[in-house]
Amino acid sequence: MLAIHLTRFGEPEQSLKVVDVPEPGAPAAGQARVQVEYAPLDHHDLLLAQGYGDSPDGLRSRSRNST
Repeated sequence: MLAIHLTRFGEPEQSLKVVDVPEPGAPAAGQARVQVEYAPLDHHDLLLAQGYGDSPDGLRSRSRNST
């Protein structure tokens, strides 16, 4: 299964990499597994890759006003 990994903050051309990851295992009781055909990147994803905004783990990265 292909995924896009953020390897570091910086220019998306250098920081976003397409990698092959293992398929997820069977869902546990009370969980569901869904098939995703595609999940496009938008400008918010590219800003996050450059280090702007909040990351998915809740950590605040650099602000737009920082140098």
